Amino acid sequence: MKSLLAVVAATMLLTGCGQGERIYTLYRAYFSNPNARTHVATFDASNGREYNSQNCQSTQYLYQQRAGGDAKYWCEFGPYRKS
Repeated sequence: MKSLLAVVAATMLLTGCGQGERIYTLYRAYFSNPNARTHVATFDASNGREYNSQNCQSTQYLYQQRAGGDAKYWCEFGPYRKS
């Protein structure tokens, strides 16, 4: 029984490792303040890096179309970073 618990705990721990390797983050900056870096969304589905990248880019495109020339949206690989 202890061995089973140890295996389950180790599996859960290892499952959590590397999650940052699949995360994409969507940011926004207004042209009136181009140095601003505002968090819009984080894409970290368990479906993998490519899936999250495609979802981020699709969302970026839709937001950019809606904003017109007032803001710039972009995706970056990794979790949210202030700067």
